[in-house]
Amino acid sequence: MVFSRFLFYNFIKKILIFILLRTFLTNGVILLAMDQYEMIKQLFIENNLIIRTSDLTTRGFHNTKLTSLEKQGSIRKLKRGFYEWIDGTLPAESQVPSDYLLPIENVMIQKLFPDGILCLNSALHHYGYIDRTPAEWHLMFDRDSNKSRFKIDYPSITPHFVMKKYLEFGVSEQVEEDLNLPIYDRERTICDVLKHANKLDRELFNQSIQRYIRDPKKDIIRLVEYGKFMRVTSKIDHWIGVWL
Repeated sequence: MVFSRFLFYNFIKKILIFILLRTFLTNGVILLAMDQYEMIKQLFIENNLIIRTSDLTTRGFHNTKLTSLEKQGSIRKLKRGFYEWIDGTLPAESQVPSDYLLPIENVMIQKLFPDGILCLNSALHHYGYIDRTPAEWHLMFDRDSNKSRFKIDYPSITPHFVMKKYLEFGVSEQVEEDLNLPIYDRERTICDVLKHANKLDRELFNQSIQRYIRDPKKDIIRLVEYGKFMRVTSKIDHWIGVWL
């Protein structure tokens, strides 16, 4: 009888140990999973809610974590290798970087097309030379860029291409805080407008030229210098020189 009780108590003890051990391990896994979730979420926050797969893997996480987060609705795939945090569970505002306050499309353009420069309609609208908000982002790229990466549904972009020597010519040296994106300065923008006059809406063309002429921040000397390099001197004389 005593031996039977010993076996019984020993059996119960083993069961309790097993239950405690399993509970500990389960909670440990859950805590580990929660820690990883918070770490990945913080990584998204540090990168304006959009990361590349490589951003995750360089931190030691396997890219399958992105697949899991996508299935549970925390993130969405923007295009191959790019993901956006969408579940809304963000920390207090004090913990969010100030540039997170930028419009999400601006952030997406930064991440998807870091080599693009705002031009033509997008630049014209930024400088107040046209009233109509462009339906697409107009970006300038090196003509040797891989064209397949521009085939995306969102954000909507219109890519333009130039030779490398023209690409970075006339990029604004001022940081446009409301954009946080590279953009051509006023004079380069007007040179592009003149160069592509036949492809632009006539109303937008006339409006942009007239507003540039009235802009107190215009720099005619710089415009003339740019015109020589961009080969639009005759067009500057025709469309702008007569008003000066």
